[in-house]
Amino acid sequence: MAQQIDLPAQQRTITGKKVSQLRRTGIIPAVVYGHHKAATNIQVDERALHQTLMRAGMNRLINIQLGAEGVMALVRDIQREPISQRVVHVDFLAVAMDEPITANVPIHLEGVAPALDQGGTLLQALAEIEIRALPADLIAGVTVDVSKLADYDAVIHVRDIQVPERVEVLTDGDELVAKVAPPAVEEEEVAAEEAPATPEVITETETQRRRTERDD
Repeated sequence: MAQQIDLPAQQRTITGKKVSQLRRTGIIPAVVYGHHKAATNIQVDERALHQTLMRAGMNRLINIQLGAEGVMALVRDIQREPISQRVVHVDFLAVAMDEPITANVPIHLEGVAPALDQGGTLLQALAEIEIRALPADLIAGVTVDVSKLADYDAVIHVRDIQVPERVEVLTDGDELVAKVAPPAVEEEEVAAEEAPATPEVITETETQRRRTERDD
């Protein structure tokens, strides 16, 4: 179960191009919206924000503390500078603790697939799944054990993923998650074996040479 993370914040009156002044002082502009509330401009300390984003990711609850008021929210968008990747703005989605929400959570593979001993390559076809749950029941991700992949015919689908009882998986259960693909070299060898032999091509000059040899 996800746990909330506290993030102190203040109401923000500076908007537009002037927010660059805030960034120069280590303050990052942000906005909170959603749950039938008007968007609220806020500002947060850059260091505190960085620590919060590292812990929360995109699917852990954050308690945005605006004075005596607390707003439960999730990170919905992070804007960064292209080169330095420094955070320049964050969008937070306010949530109601008694209303289910959807989120995308990452898939983590663990274990060793026995089929790899045959020279195959482990393929992860899906990086994340979509889930729905109450905010307090959100999970940070799901783990898939690939030790079940004993041969090249074995596959793991979304329906094989185990999640807590209060979490609903919205991604199609038939979606492929992982499998072990056979070595590409084997396919090339088979193709070479099945390829028809190249017929001998005899040019007119070669035909004349052979006829001369027979006459001699």
